[in-house]
Amino acid sequence: MTIEHKNISDASTSTHTPQGFTAASNDTLLTKSSAGALTWLGKSAFLTAESATADLTIGHTTNNATATTCTNLDTYYILAGTWTDHHSDNVTVTGANGRFTVDSGFDGDYFVEAHLSMISGTNSMIPCFSFLKNGAYVAGTPRIRRKIGTGADVGATSLSTTFHGLVATDYIQCAVQLITGEGANAGGQTVTIENGILNFNLTKPA
Repeated sequence: MTIEHKNISDASTSTHTPQGFTAASNDTLLTKSSAGALTWLGKSAFLTAESATADLTIGHTTNNATATTCTNLDTYYILAGTWTDHHSDNVTVTGANGRFTVDSGFDGDYFVEAHLSMISGTNSMIPCFSFLKNGAYVAGTPRIRRKIGTGADVGATSLSTTFHGLVATDYIQCAVQLITGEGANAGGQTVTIENGILNFNLTKPA
């Protein structure tokens, strides 16, 4: 085996400069393109977006007593009561109506979930829960039903889904409706979310 060593010299200076590429500015990384050429890319090309996440709770220390009135059947109503922001990063939260709003620069797919316990003002009521995007139901979003009664009966339910392609100012909320012909449902009835938690997390940046 023969190992060849070649000296690099420059008569005008004692500094040896590697040939073949020129260093770029700070905060850049040298990488090879799919065509095999060396190129400099900014560090942002190698970094993913910061996290965007938020948690809201209701009835955390004392049961929520604010009832949600379903004035009309087959209509979604935002869950009533004041939600507490326990942790939020790069998401705007509104406690008065349990709203998560996507911040600028954090577009993408978001996983949202709700865990709720509730009481009813009417025996054999069957509330139906879901999530709304920008105040409206999106076809295909999960709907979860739970039959509850009066007195000592406390119902509980959980639901989750992923909203794809959310952009800045889009907002998500949890809501309830009473469906015509189910149980003892009638317009004007109430359901109270005594305890609950809502989670909102960016899972795939745009």
